[in-house]
Amino acid sequence: MAGQNPGSPTDFQYFYEDEVYKINNRGQVVFGLVLENYEANSSDQESDIETPIQKGEIRVVWHPSGTERVISEKSVGLADRSLMPGDVVRRLIAGKDTQRGYCRDIIMTAALQIVGTKHVIPNVASERLQPLEEFTPDLAVCLDSWVGTSKAVHSKLRLVSADGSRLEYPDLDSCPLEDYSMRRRRSTPYSSSEFYPGQVVYGPLGSLDSANWLHVTKEMKAARKHKMHDHKFTVEAVVTESVSVHWQCRALCTHPTDASAPQQPKFLVEGEDLKNLKLLNVFEPCTLQVGDRNFLTIGPEDTFVSKKQWRKQQSKYILH
Repeated sequence: MAGQNPGSPTDFQYFYEDEVYKINNRGQVVFGLVLENYEANSSDQESDIETPIQKGEIRVVWHPSGTERVISEKSVGLADRSLMPGDVVRRLIAGKDTQRGYCRDIIMTAALQIVGTKHVIPNVASERLQPLEEFTPDLAVCLDSWVGTSKAVHSKLRLVSADGSRLEYPDLDSCPLEDYSMRRRRSTPYSSSEFYPGQVVYGPLGSLDSANWLHVTKEMKAARKHKMHDHKFTVEAVVTESVSVHWQCRALCTHPTDASAPQQPKFLVEGEDLKNLKLLNVFEPCTLQVGDRNFLTIGPEDTFVSKKQWRKQQSKYILH
């Protein structure tokens, strides 16, 4: 079990980021993530959480509602354990000192719900999924033979309105627009702040005064006089303009002399260098969690079921 001392037995069934399930009163399977167990709670003497966790309990955030509850470990089952290659594991059998080992490889599949629909694609290999954002902070990257860690990403957003007006918002991080499909939902740990092409977003027109308007129709000119009115836009593109990188070392280099080898790149990677900046995200497929959003190119091997059908299948599998 990841992060546990393999030399001593544990009294805990579930750990941080484990995916658990329960059957609700309608006979439907519901999934959630473990946020905390008693071991973590008791080690945090300055915790200001209102509901304390007792031994044999865990704190779970349920998907997709985002509701947090402290519940008994016995009231849920384990759906997935967030293991990574290199983790030390052992099979836990009460009263027995069982053999330990290392995770060498992780095979993970996911059931995907297509955003804005009730269609589910089951059994998709996690290696096929692509992150919504091209670059994010704190990832290993490389440029030529140099390896480093991304520290900050600067991107702009290109938007189009139904009337044909187009604009660019200069800074993704400060963009005031929100996902239109999430407009009636409160913020939860599953809420996403990521932007992606095809996404419908909305917000008050007055908040876009600092945007670069590429084309403004007569309808938009009239609408912009009412600054507090919400307006919908579709994301055309998310454009990465620069990535700040802390360069750490140079990997194996085949140049005959150090003089001809690539010099350390600049801290701010942009322009042509940005096109050659690559992610070293070999463990990305192992980090998938319930509620994550990703791109998938649908292939001939993919099948579609309704969310209702998928729920029934999961309930039958679990109850069996």
